[in-house]
Amino acid sequence: MRLTLYHIHASPFAEKARWALDFKGLEYKSELLIPGRHADTVEKISGTRTVPVLVDTDAPAPIADSTDILQHLERIAPDHALFPEGDDERQQVLEIEDWLDEQVVRPCARMNYSFLSEQPEAFFTYFSRGLSRTQKLGMAFIRPMLPRIVKQFREQRELSREAAKGYHREVDSAFERIERMLANSGGRYLVGDSFTAADLTAACMLGLALRLAGTPWEVTDAERRAYPGRVEPDELLDFRAELAGRSTTEWVAGLWRNHR
Repeated sequence: MRLTLYHIHASPFAEKARWALDFKGLEYKSELLIPGRHADTVEKISGTRTVPVLVDTDAPAPIADSTDILQHLERIAPDHALFPEGDDERQQVLEIEDWLDEQVVRPCARMNYSFLSEQPEAFFTYFSRGLSRTQKLGMAFIRPMLPRIVKQFREQRELSREAAKGYHREVDSAFERIERMLANSGGRYLVGDSFTAADLTAACMLGLALRLAGTPWEVTDAERRAYPGRVEPDELLDFRAELAGRSTTEWVAGLWRNHR
């Protein structure tokens, strides 16, 4: 069995797969792709245009969905389980994971991207992190097109400072729901008494909203230098500061410290 993961650095879905592979102690080849150009690459492999894509030489076909990847890894490496054995708890994990993937990730990303995409150089720096020197040189061809690319990115995703206020409210609501879940489950994990795919997924999606240090979305000095005054906009910092005051933030940070 040989495993190859095709991914991009900034994707929370890709981080789900990376985290699960590492959590289970599996060896795999990492194929980090250039954002934007990644879709053409993975389409040739899996027929889809999204990452992550996992290729397992023992599997009949590439696996092109983060939840499907986690379940595949559970079958081939059941140690360090990410899904409970009991049907009821397993279903709870799947439902939480689906909610986070389908409803929570969008405002988490767009709250930040509404501001990030105002500054093309910050945008470029963010999406080029993790790439090799050769890949970064290869990205030079898009610099002349960067204003048009960023404009299209903003239009397709409904990004603006006004929209960011709504995204922040959605994120805050998600934090409140997580807090209720933790209160019902005992406060340590979302389901049961051990770390599951639900916790892993929450750490990825909410980590993106918070852009915590030590995560793939940590705000770097290079990115800050691309902003006027070398600091992110006050409005965005205020959004994050409000979230940082919630108990969920410390819970998320603890997942990264203790399980990643």
